[in-house]
Amino acid sequence: DNSPTVLWNDSADPKELSDAISWGAVGATCNPVIALTALKQNKELWTQRIKEYNKSHPSATDDAIGWAMVEELSINAAKLLEPAFEKYNGRNGRLSIQTDPRLFRDAKALADQAEYFSKLAKNIIVKIPVTTEAIDAFEEATYRGVSLNATVSFTVAQTIAVAEGIERGLKRREAEGKDISQMGPVCTIMVGRTDDWIKVEAEKKGILVDPGIMEWAGVAAFKNAYRYDPTYGRGIPMEEERIGMVVEHKDEISRRSRGGKGSRMINVLWINIGEQKAVPERILKKYREKKA
Repeated sequence: DNSPTVLWNDSADPKELSDAISWGAVGATCNPVIALTALKQNKELWTQRIKEYNKSHPSATDDAIGWAMVEELSINAAKLLEPAFEKYNGRNGRLSIQTDPRLFRDAKALADQAEYFSKLAKNIIVKIPVTTEAIDAFEEATYRGVSLNATVSFTVAQTIAVAEGIERGLKRREAEGKDISQMGPVCTIMVGRTDDWIKVEAEKKGILVDPGIMEWAGVAAFKNAYRYDPTYGRGIPMEEERIGMVVEHKDEISRRSRGGKGSRMINVLWINIGEQKAVPERILKKYREKKA
């Protein structure tokens, strides 16, 4: 209770999440992979649920059935987190559900799905991947009142664009007198995966580096993101925070609740369809010029 850092569980499996909550977790995440793992851990229950859904939706595709199960698992997990949601006034106590990764090129489709998911439960937060095409979805979905979690993000400039998009969405809502008091957007920085990528690149290019150094690449990215916030070190009260930061390391997620009016979270590398992409400053500059 005395730390601004809190624990989010990297699973929506009911038993795992219940255990995590008993240890102090105040949030959780779900995506198709996590959902499949949870379903396999209780095959009897979910096999029956799939049969029931298939019977009541005879024209449903396999894809639709799969997403229906993800939604049901997410709703059940969100219910477990409601006490924390009430305690933290919406800043924690959320279940993070992921948009369809196949939509990463379509900002409108991502914003529409994010809005739909946000209505599944009052304490849902929706994950959108940080791709160039998806940046516009952060502004639009935020404007529609969706609390977002930027995912598939690894280093620095990417999250600047994310935070600017979210900030624009928040300001549009404020300008129209719409409530933002319980919105809790965050940007996830996948620290462990950044380290893994650095190791792969070093081996591929034959670069000799002290192995211990490569375990700190993701931490360095997170620290730089934290310090980029123009309100850093100015004593911004917790109640004035606008965007939080999440550090994800391997199978552990701990949320660093920090932000501030006009705050800028940060990131720049992501992976899509197995291809590694970097977003250099020149692309970020071009994006900003387009928005100006």
